[in-house]
Amino acid sequence: MLSPGVARIVAKLGGKYGVMLRASMKIARQICIFLADLFSRRRELLMAKAPTVDEREFLRLTRNYSEFRAKLTTLGLPAASQEVSENAQHVALCWLRLALEHRDDAQSALASNRDRAVYSRSYYAVYNASKSVRYVVTGAVSLIGDDHKKVSDLPDDFPDVAKWAETITKLKEHRLRADYDNWNTTTAELYLSSADAVALSEEFLREAAKYLESKYGIKL
Repeated sequence: MLSPGVARIVAKLGGKYGVMLRASMKIARQICIFLADLFSRRRELLMAKAPTVDEREFLRLTRNYSEFRAKLTTLGLPAASQEVSENAQHVALCWLRLALEHRDDAQSALASNRDRAVYSRSYYAVYNASKSVRYVVTGAVSLIGDDHKKVSDLPDDFPDVAKWAETITKLKEHRLRADYDNWNTTTAELYLSSADAVALSEEFLREAAKYLESKYGIKL
């Protein structure tokens, strides 16, 4: 919509000049919107920054980084709040990169027919990707073994969330059997093939990476 002043000019010009001016104004608005979105996107993709302390100390001090940020904002410290957000994104990327390492190990194990290692590393790839997502969304995750109980507790807006919650549970079950069981029936009880386990972990990592980038601007 044109401002009153511009509208009066267009009315005076009339004819083809008025049409040209209207078209030019529309194009200019579209360019401004595009540039604003571009610069905003670029800023988001550059947000991750390592904290000045060890990542584990950052996690201990902030506990829930979302709540910690809110307190800083309430205290009138927006710059500090933003820095905590950048540090948290760095932490999330650490877990996501670890997930990629486990995925690579699973692929190597598959190539050398080490099925137990395949199931174990495939699960841990998914586990660390899940941890990265859950940390960003909720602000905190457990740093001890009980976090495995929440591995399938993905955010409601995660793509195909029900499917992935079930799939992750299956991969966890296979990891436990591969790591701890050596009974006569163990192999028969593994209903996912080792190739399936790797493929599922690869797919989940892609979905997790896309989710973090599209929703939170966190890019590998």
